[in-house]
Amino acid sequence: MKFFKKNLNDRRGQLIVESMVAIAVMVTGILGLFVLLSKSLAATKLVSSQYVAVHLASEGVELVKNLLDKNAITRGATGGANSLTPWNQSMGPGTFEMDFNDGALTPIVPGQARFLSFGEQSGHYFYTSNAGGAGIDDGQSLATPSIYKREIAITWLPAASPNSINVVSTVWWSIRGTDYSVALEDVFTDWRP
Repeated sequence: MKFFKKNLNDRRGQLIVESMVAIAVMVTGILGLFVLLSKSLAATKLVSSQYVAVHLASEGVELVKNLLDKNAITRGATGGANSLTPWNQSMGPGTFEMDFNDGALTPIVPGQARFLSFGEQSGHYFYTSNAGGAGIDDGQSLATPSIYKREIAITWLPAASPNSINVVSTVWWSIRGTDYSVALEDVFTDWRP
């Protein structure tokens, strides 16, 4: 009996220690899940912003392509290659901005692109006339400033006789103090007779 009492006295407090260890393991596991969830949400935000930026850069190239197509249609309607409308009209070398509402490129200073605004109802990105970025999208929906800036750089290939133009559409944005950018490039050639 004496042996049994001594054994019980030696084990006193063991339950508390085991409980504390179990709680510490559970807390560590739960905190690990929260860190994983936080990093997953941050990665999701980055991926979604990259998705939008790639499409905005693609839109920049497509806007230039639309202007070239417009020139080609005007050229074809007025007499083919001998027309007064050059294939690359209004496509001088430089840095420009343009959105889906514009009919021409607007020259800007490189690196001085304005923020695009987002039309809540229309779902379009566009430039507003005021510096704050808030405005009306085609008079239909309220616009809010976005995190994206876009500039379209055009160079002639070769520089002396532009048979081709190189278009680089670059979009910049910043998330939590980290700057990101994406650039898409395309070359357009005067292939029409």
